[in-house]
Amino acid sequence: EFLRQAGIYTQETIRAARSFCFSAQPVLLTGDNGVGKMELAVSIHRYSDRWNKPFIQIDCAAVSPLDVMSGLLQNGRRLREGGTVCFEAIESIPRQQQ
Repeated sequence: EFLRQAGIYTQETIRAARSFCFSAQPVLLTGDNGVGKMELAVSIHRYSDRWNKPFIQIDCAAVSPLDVMSGLLQNGRRLREGGTVCFEAIESIPRQQQ
């Protein structure tokens, strides 16, 4: 099953999320806190052709923008191999630094 708790998402959301599994383009998931954006991100990664590559979650509210960049640089090789980066709370970083 694509999403275990599919009852909390509309069918339109599930269809869109499934379509993202087949795309190499970046995806921006937006919504209020607690609506399940992280679960969607994990499901998209898990059902994509990158399922066996790293899923790197970065909580931008918990680290400085420099730490975010440092983390990306440290994981650069893994990411070039096809991993997924999920930026949580990216809105906590000033827009010009995003």
